[in-house]
Amino acid sequence: MGRKKEGSKLVMTLPPITNKQQEIPHLLYRFRVLNRVQIQTFLNHKDYKTINHWLKDLTEKNYIKRDYKNTFQGRTIPARYHLAINGIRYLRTLSSIDKKSLRKFYRESFTSDKFKERCMFIADIFTALVKRYGQDISFFTQSDYPTNGVIRDVMPTFGFIKKEGNNKIAYICELFNEKQPRYFIRNRISKFVDFFEDEPDTRILFVCPNESMAKFVNRFTKRALEDKSIDTIYFKSMTYVGLKDMDFVSEEKNEE
Repeated sequence: MGRKKEGSKLVMTLPPITNKQQEIPHLLYRFRVLNRVQIQTFLNHKDYKTINHWLKDLTEKNYIKRDYKNTFQGRTIPARYHLAINGIRYLRTLSSIDKKSLRKFYRESFTSDKFKERCMFIADIFTALVKRYGQDISFFTQSDYPTNGVIRDVMPTFGFIKKEGNNKIAYICELFNEKQPRYFIRNRISKFVDFFEDEPDTRILFVCPNESMAKFVNRFTKRALEDKSIDTIYFKSMTYVGLKDMDFVSEEKNEE
């Protein structure tokens, strides 16, 4: 990487990468952390050797960083990738990217394994939805939310829109984890209830790490809706496994 002089300013010149490689920093901007299989799936590419070559080149040019280690059980986990400094600099050159949102990416190397697993779980949900419903799915991560959009007031973990004939059904998903205290979960649920009170076409999915938390979330949400006499909000609490296995076509038919 060098610098070239333009007028009175020094402009950073980035190492060259192909148009197809440029899609990978975009994916990491959206999902934060991905492994090779997920990246290959998103790029719809059949040859893993080509993907590995692209990833190696991007790593050497400091567009992305590779995180690879053994688990404490001695089991090897697939290498995970996140944005590195040149990847952030590349994204800064694009008008479609919110520059303020890039600040958090400078700290990606210091995020926890739990956070990385959560990011890859969200990517798995997206790929599962696309595999099941094809182009009838539009998926949104927190990075996709409009810069000035009101959805940022509640900032769900992710969301997606599913086409049903001429209709579009919005699903908003909030992932809870086992370390979050009950008061935090109650506050988040109350915020969702207040925010979506006047949005009857929105489905809210509260996703929990285990059945016991899912039951607690279900009870509290029902109580929160009853206390405010709201009967227009559709919600469902489930486990992470339940979300992966959920058949959204059947869900809609059950409501008819």
